[in-house]
Amino acid sequence: MAKLPPNHPTPTLLSADPPTYEFSNNLILIHEFITKEEEEEMIREYHTATASRDGRALKRGAVHYGPHFDYTTFAVSKSDSTPPPEYLTRLLSRLPARDERDIPDQYTLQHYPPGTGIPPHVDTHSAFEETIYSLSFGASTRMDFKLCGEKESRRLRLPKRSLGGGSETPPPPPSAPVEVVEEKTEEWELELPARSLLLMRGPSRYGYTHGIKGRKHDQDGPRLVARQDRYSLTMRKIKPPEEIGCNCEYPHVCS
Repeated sequence: MAKLPPNHPTPTLLSADPPTYEFSNNLILIHEFITKEEEEEMIREYHTATASRDGRALKRGAVHYGPHFDYTTFAVSKSDSTPPPEYLTRLLSRLPARDERDIPDQYTLQHYPPGTGIPPHVDTHSAFEETIYSLSFGASTRMDFKLCGEKESRRLRLPKRSLGGGSETPPPPPSAPVEVVEEKTEEWELELPARSLLLMRGPSRYGYTHGIKGRKHDQDGPRLVARQDRYSLTMRKIKPPEEIGCNCEYPHVCS
């Protein structure tokens, strides 16, 4: 791992092959989770899946597989589902899953051209199981993590997209990106190398915002490094309807 800035927490090396690090907030980063050949295949498949659209250039294009999740109601449809392709499902056996709840059934592929980012947010607690997987490929990026303070207020910013049609499960209370109020709290930036897998569990999943600043260059010492096209695969497990809800230790950002 590259030299860390002074305010950056020091991770524990869990494995040397592949290099695997765990931070004190239960964040885990696995380097070289996929091969370069798999990376190239995933990029090709992404563009094949988006080529059938109407030809308009998307700032952040997305392809979804698995049960359809409605981002406007935060509800899941049991009847509407898009089967994931084989090149995604073959990754499942390699995931460091602890049990069945860690095996994802929803997949989101996204493309981030240089200059695009992700607003700071906490993934909804109530609709998904604990572990969130994020696979970076195509290029590296830097993700910001910030511990949510008690003074931070939730500001609902419902996404404009909705996956699938109707919803058959009762919608849980919405969880959305949160407005981060300036206060002294833990905040740091982590480089996500190409082909690395990030796992968010425990505090890093429930109590930290994560996001990516929208910029075309990153500072690397005295140098400015131009960003390249980055892709991500987010994998999550949807909770059964009867288990939707949350009772975590972070009620100020909990759904």
